[in-house]
Amino acid sequence: MAKTTNYQKLEDRLRRGEVVVLDGGISTEMLKVGYPPDQNLGELWGVRGLYTEEGVAITREVHRRYIEAGAEVLMTNTFRMDMCPTAELDGRVDAAPGTWRKIVGLSIDLVREEAAKLGRADDVAVAFVQARPALCDPAWLKDLAGLLKEAQPDLMIMEAIQEIPKDLHFPEYEILLESGVPLWVAYRRVVGGQVGLYGELRKVDGDLFRRAATKLEQMGIGAILVNCLPATSIYGLMAWLREATTLPLGVYANTGRFVNPGWDFTLAETPEEYLEHARVWVREGAQIVGGCCGVEPAHIKALAETFGAPVAGRR
Repeated sequence: MAKTTNYQKLEDRLRRGEVVVLDGGISTEMLKVGYPPDQNLGELWGVRGLYTEEGVAITREVHRRYIEAGAEVLMTNTFRMDMCPTAELDGRVDAAPGTWRKIVGLSIDLVREEAAKLGRADDVAVAFVQARPALCDPAWLKDLAGLLKEAQPDLMIMEAIQEIPKDLHFPEYEILLESGVPLWVAYRRVVGGQVGLYGELRKVDGDLFRRAATKLEQMGIGAILVNCLPATSIYGLMAWLREATTLPLGVYANTGRFVNPGWDFTLAETPEEYLEHARVWVREGAQIVGGCCGVEPAHIKALAETFGAPVAGRR
């Protein structure tokens, strides 16, 4: 599959040393729009909404907000798509087995349709998202790769990845790359180790992430990012990774705190505070910046106005 025109535009900008702006948190912004917190938790974080009319309408509104804010890469509402087949069987979602295959296409269409409504069909890239692919059944990943080859999002982002195999063998990425869709990977890691949601160190493994970065570039991965961790935890990481790879590097961090169910925004950083973190990441080598849980359209607008390409009609 040839790279889409919108992805080629992204690549061209990254080659020129420019900064590309991602969107912010999908599931947490759904709460802001009005999605019930007790439906937005656990393994079906966010993606459950694609099974109901209300959830689809709310997902559309979230995408619209980020497009208006100036985001240039919009992620699908599919954080743990791999859990949907089981949820269809055990009744956690009211849908016939196999419906998830249609949801894959729907998730991509929602972004494209909202971008078109706002006159940004030609400058918004759609990224299909899946978390921690190494935990997925390889047969399911092959099925997903086939669906994505047909649906043709501009790229994929595999995110919230924690473990890195010591032998640097990534069969899950090999399966996904067979689709021909460009693949970016995002880890929850810092210099020298693996961390939790709040930046707490979970495992020290030296330069494993750096060695993995070199391997990932050789495999044909398009960019390496970190996500779903506090903004300050990332300081120093971009420069550290740059020693091992020439790939574009990126960050999309959290702000606020997870509660079960939902998200606590009371401790979230302001858009101005989050922007100052992003300035540090960019100075240290990041070319892709955005937000994860708790990051809202106002934060993304601040990033887009500072780093992004000019967008007609941005409010």
